[in-house]
Amino acid sequence: MDEQGRKLNSFVKEPERADAKLLQVSKDLGLGWIDIGSKERLAAGMRFRLVSGSHGSKQVKAWCEVTDVKSNMAEVRIFDQADPMDPPVAGDVVLHPIFDPRGERAALLIGRLDRNQIEPLLKGMA
Repeated sequence: MDEQGRKLNSFVKEPERADAKLLQVSKDLGLGWIDIGSKERLAAGMRFRLVSGSHGSKQVKAWCEVTDVKSNMAEVRIFDQADPMDPPVAGDVVLHPIFDPRGERAALLIGRLDRNQIEPLLKGMA
């Protein structure tokens, strides 16, 4: 049994960790700014859960959607705030179930491809 358990260890899901931190919030505009951007392959339209930055907190404070992406930061629209008395603040974190700003990337190319056109595109993605 121990041997089988050891073999399955590689399939155990690692705990969810924060993808980014909220740098600043504008309550009047309903906007915030996070510390990841296009360098981490962030795209406009992505949605994240906004959770307290306190260690171990899992309570969703609000949701946010990326509206503008710069190289190392992004603007997010904050919506669906859970508790008006507990608004999002700088230091809170954002989480997405499948986005990983630090993970490896893989590409799958299918079809008739001209090597001279594809190589520069792939080099630009690295």
